[in-house]
Amino acid sequence: MAWERTWLYRVRDCYLVSWKLNDEEIRLSDMPGNAFDTPEERNRVAAVLEKYNEDLTLTPEEDAVFAQLARERTVRHPCAHTSQFPCAAPSASGLRRESSSSPSPATSFLSGTCIRKTPWTSASPSSFSP
Repeated sequence: MAWERTWLYRVRDCYLVSWKLNDEEIRLSDMPGNAFDTPEERNRVAAVLEKYNEDLTLTPEEDAVFAQLARERTVRHPCAHTSQFPCAAPSASGLRRESSSSPSPATSFLSGTCIRKTPWTSASPSSFSP
């Protein structure tokens, strides 16, 4: 789902959300707070998940709601897209740094490309690969 790429940056969240898709129930309470910008957005996601959880199949209509949410979030936060790195490479989980004292991810511009600086990347030119 494109919507996930606007907030997902921890491997743990892949287990709680992404990897459950079309196999297990996805609970709103498993999603981190940064998955929602507004109470209205949270309510929209809750409505879609309620329908999804009935038969554990994401329909094209439900996916379209998530795509619309992603477009809206991208307009509000152009640099908020995260890499698909955690879900694409679960073996890299040792590279992540999770700590309650860690600062929130910050955004950076690098060579005209908008990327998200996450706890496991330095967002330096030598570490960035498109």
